[in-house]
This record gives sequence, structure tokens and C-alpha cells, in this order.
Amino acid sequence: MSLCSLSAAWEITDEQTETGQRSVSDVTEEERTARFGQKAATVLFTGLTGTGKSTIARAVERTLFDDGRAVAVLDGELMRRGVNVDLGYTVEDRSENLRSSAHVAKLFNDNGLICLGAFVAPSQSVRERVADVIGKDRFITIHCTASESVCRERDTKGHYAAAEAGKLPNFPGVSAIYEPPENPDLILDTGDLSVDECVSAVLELLKANQIIR
Repeated sequence: MSLCSLSAAWEITDEQTETGQRSVSDVTEEERTARFGQKAATVLFTGLTGTGKSTIARAVERTLFDDGRAVAVLDGELMRRGVNVDLGYTVEDRSENLRSSAHVAKLFNDNGLICLGAFVAPSQSVRERVADVIGKDRFITIHCTASESVCRERDTKGHYAAAEAGKLPNFPGVSAIYEPPENPDLILDTGDLSVDECVSAVLELLKANQIIR
């Protein structure tokens, strides 16, 4: 997909979002909120490979589910194995993976679920477009970070070494740029914090934003 085509796809999304129509259903958003005891929201865990995005998202999912919440995890790599199996790792492909994933997250939200997205999502401008698709009033950004040594230690697939050897182009943090979120709702230093501590911080954030009580 060319950059022009990709921009057009995002523009269509923006026009549709501006209509204010989130879903076509006989069940209202208020009814879903009352049934599930929560507000629908998408939480984006963004960060370099090895910062623990998927691990934390899954741990938060487990805690919320055990508490009776309606919640689902949307993982960038799993999206690539199914919905976006034809995409690579160019700037354009990463943007398209996020664009289509944003629509999936929006569908989850439209049906009352809390969606936890784990994506590298290296571009600030693309993350902002994702927020526009989902709706900024129900979009939360969490920046997962850790030292380079910690990320490399966790990299069991050898992605960092492969990127340095030129075998893995467009790899954020080595052969491509990662732009940290400008104003994240929460920063998790996963090199210093345990998974349990990260989960607690995320739950407090959801409570502060009245997503859960």
C-alpha cells in the first residue's frame, strides 16, 4: 500500500468518526455500561520490543476478568498472524496494522468491552490517528519503558541482534525511530517495577478515569 493510499484510508476513518456514530445497535452505550459495570475504553500499551507490553496487558486482563469485567487483549503480533498476515514491517505496513487494529478495538468498545492493545506503535502521529478512530474520550496511552540492557535481555527471539546485523530492517530502537508518547497517561518503567506493581498502577489509572470503580 502506498503512502497516498494509506493517508486516504485514515482520512475516510476521520470523516466517519466526525459523524459521532459509534455503532448501529438497539442496545445503547448506557445500557452496556450498566450491564458490565464499566465504561468502554481502549488502553494502548506502547513501547520498544522487550518493554513488557504484552505481559502487562495480559496480566491486567487476568485481573479485570477475575473481577468480573468484560475485557479483551489486542496484540500487534497476533493481528499480523491473522487479520494482517500480508503486512510486513515498513512504516506503511506498521501504520496499516495499527489502522485496522484501531477499528477492531473500536468494535470491542462499541460492544461495551475494555480493550487492552499491545503494540510497538512507534509513530506519534499514527497513535494520534488511532485515538481519533476510537474516540479521544475513551483512549488511554501507557508508555512501557526499560533500559536497553533489560530489553535485550528479554529479547529471546534475537530481534535486536538481527537488526544490528542488518537482517531486520525497520526495527524501532535500532534500525528505525521510536517516538515516545508526548503526553502519555501513564509511564511504566518495567525494568524497576514488577508485573504486579504495573498492574496496580494501570488499575488505579482506570479508576481515576472512571473506567472501572
